[in-house]
Amino acid sequence: MLTLIAAFCLNALAAPAINPVNVIDARTEAVRAIDWPNIALEGDIQLEGGQWSLELEPGVFETVALEGVVFADLTGDGADEAVVLTTYYSGNADPLSQLSLFTAKQGKPQALDVYDAEGLILDFKIDGYTVALTLRAGLATRHETWRPAVAPGLNVAQVSPAP
Repeated sequence: MLTLIAAFCLNALAAPAINPVNVIDARTEAVRAIDWPNIALEGDIQLEGGQWSLELEPGVFETVALEGVVFADLTGDGADEAVVLTTYYSGNADPLSQLSLFTAKQGKPQALDVYDAEGLILDFKIDGYTVALTLRAGLATRHETWRPAVAPGLNVAQVSPAP
């Protein structure tokens, strides 16, 4: 009887089992809690209010603008990552867009993969682990798909024309 009581007491003091759903929820909450309009991007680009600018010469600016953030699981781990769309403007050149895939590590964004578009991303949709893009380069509009390198079942990023 004493052994049974001791075993019950020890079990009551044991740490609760970790529920994988709670871990996933915490990671999803962490990535959603990041202040995306004010993150640091590659190089010395620090967004402030969703923008970064540098005056190259009087009246000519190089600008990066945050166009949007979408949350989805693109790594197959059950937790959301952030898909961040930014556009780069420089003088009179055509704008160029970039999709960046981020997770959160210790409350800060950690880049997992980047897609440098050869044009302006007009629209994108996430389907499973693939991102379908509509781009404009010059006067032409085209469709592509991007499957990040961290997506399940891949070793390298894939970009291909959409069917």
